[in-house]
Amino acid sequence: MRYDDEKISWIISDRRKAFKTRAIPTAVVMVCALAVSIINVTDYLTVLCLMIEFPLMLLLAHLFKKHDALTLMRGEVRGKNIKEYEQGISAARDGRNRIYRRVNMPLTYANRRTSAHTRISGTVYLELDDGNVTSISGLYKSHMQIYEDGDILVKYAGTRFPVVVSRDVKKQPCPLCGEVNDNSRDACRVCGLTIVKE
Repeated sequence: MRYDDEKISWIISDRRKAFKTRAIPTAVVMVCALAVSIINVTDYLTVLCLMIEFPLMLLLAHLFKKHDALTLMRGEVRGKNIKEYEQGISAARDGRNRIYRRVNMPLTYANRRTSAHTRISGTVYLELDDGNVTSISGLYKSHMQIYEDGDILVKYAGTRFPVVVSRDVKKQPCPLCGEVNDNSRDACRVCGLTIVKE
C-alpha cells in the first residue's frame, strides 16, 4: 500500500505557495516599517510604523503556526528505522486536551470527571544513507504499531508523517494528515489523498 507521490508533491507545492504569498508580503511590510521608523522621518510616522510592527509580528507568527511552516519547508527524509521510542503523556496532568467520561446519565457538567487517559507521543530514529541518525517525533500510537525495526521509512518533503516503503503493509499513516488507512480504501478517509493500488 502506498500513497500517490505525485499528488503529495503537488499538494505540498500548493501549500508552500499559499504560505509564501501571505508571509513574504507581511515580512516585507514589517521590514519597510522598521526601516522608516529607524530613519525617523517624522515623529508621527515613526510612531505609526512602530504601532504597525506588533500586529504584523502577530500575523506572521499566526501564519507560521497555521501552515506549520517549519515542517512545510523541510526536505525529504529517507532512512532505516533503527529505534522507536514511545512516551506517555497524561492528559489530566499536563492540563491540555482533557478527556471527559460519563459518570452517570444524563450527561451534565456535574457528572463529568476527567479520565486518566494517556496520550502516546512516539519518536522514530532513522539511519540515513550517509550514516547520520535523525529523529521524527510527534507520531501517534497507531503509527508506532505499524513501524518495525529495519523498515525503510520516507517522510516526503513538506509532510509530517513517515510511511513504510520497504515492505507491503496492510495499514499506512497518511503522510499529510496522519490518519491510518487500510489497503481497502481508494483515498485517505480524512484528507482525500489518493491511495495507489499495487
